[in-house]
Amino acid sequence: MSKALYAAVNHETAAKAAVHLLQSSHQLPPVWLAAPFILLLLMIATGPLLYPHFWEHHYTKVSVGLGGIVAGYYGFARAEGGTILLHSLEEYISFLALIAALFVGSGGILIRIERKGSPLINGALLLIGALFSNLIGYRCVHASYPALYAHQ
Repeated sequence: MSKALYAAVNHETAAKAAVHLLQSSHQLPPVWLAAPFILLLLMIATGPLLYPHFWEHHYTKVSVGLGGIVAGYYGFARAEGGTILLHSLEEYISFLALIAALFVGSGGILIRIERKGSPLINGALLLIGALFSNLIGYRCVHASYPALYAHQ
């Protein structure tokens, strides 16, 4: 059983499960590791407006460099850094696969209605889709993890 599932099954609330998972990690990363991410967000927001020529030609170098700072910290400054980086890479690859599948799947969806499209109609269609996806997701989770919901 995974640590997350163990925490969820053996603790009553999500908050208690999260505290259990946080206690199992011995060392939290330092706060300064957020600085490269914040700097990248600021540069994404201001680059095209304030320094477009530089940003157009060097944004990949800037983002790889800022990401390299964080990866370098985990790779060289922490004892279990290689494992953390490998785990993050696995999660990133699975995230890319999910995004690609959603992109390919949604490319073939066409909804035809008798009325002309408008923001209100589009919003209503999105709301209906969100409600359906919540219902399906709720049912799938209950079917997949009955032990989590046995007390209800």
